[in-house]
Amino acid sequence: MTKRICPDCNGEMEKGFVPDFSDGTAMVACWHPGVPENQTLMGLQVSRGAIKHDRNELKPITTYRCVECGSLRFYAS
Repeated sequence: MTKRICPDCNGEMEKGFVPDFSDGTAMVACWHPGVPENQTLMGLQVSRGAIKHDRNELKPITTYRCVECGSLRFYAS
């Protein structure tokens, strides 16, 4: 595996993830194209914070953190 180098300080980057604590469980955060829109049912908002999404468009986010300066870089794959 190729080492990632921090573009800010040239330190080594370690691979990790940002947990999404939704629905009472921890999941890997995901990226989705477009602008978030409230999810509605018959013109009413479904629940606070609920957004429209297409599960087929979700891309898991991998995060790298610099061990020297703490900078984070996010990549959707």
